[in-house]
Amino acid sequence: MYIHQQHLVIKILANKASRIGIRYAYGFQALTPYEALVRKFPQHSFSMKLEPKAKSIGISLQSDQSGEVVRYPDLLYKPEELRKLIGAGAGVLPMEFVHIYSEANVLLIAKPFGQHRFFTISSYDVIGLNDV
Repeated sequence: MYIHQQHLVIKILANKASRIGIRYAYGFQALTPYEALVRKFPQHSFSMKLEPKAKSIGISLQSDQSGEVVRYPDLLYKPEELRKLIGAGAGVLPMEFVHIYSEANVLLIAKPFGQHRFFTISSYDVIGLNDV
């Protein structure tokens, strides 16, 4: 059985909130853990830590309200996307965090409970910049 690895996707947008998300191969893979996040952290915002390595990146989301941490270890990523985020600095905040998936070569946002729900990223820190 082949297991698809998740990817970190960063979209820096000029006219609306920028987004950072985890891309899954299939809709159910994106939706199930995202619904669990919505249930556990309703109306929470998060601080995010990104830890890039040579071929993967780990991210940690810490709830600004409860202090609990959600980890996404060993994600594939594009260093050029991370460099754009770093270049944008605090001007990109707040960002929206989402789970996404690909269908017919189009990226779609997972809709927990049939609704668009985004988590706010209030701050971020990149650890280990030498590897980017």
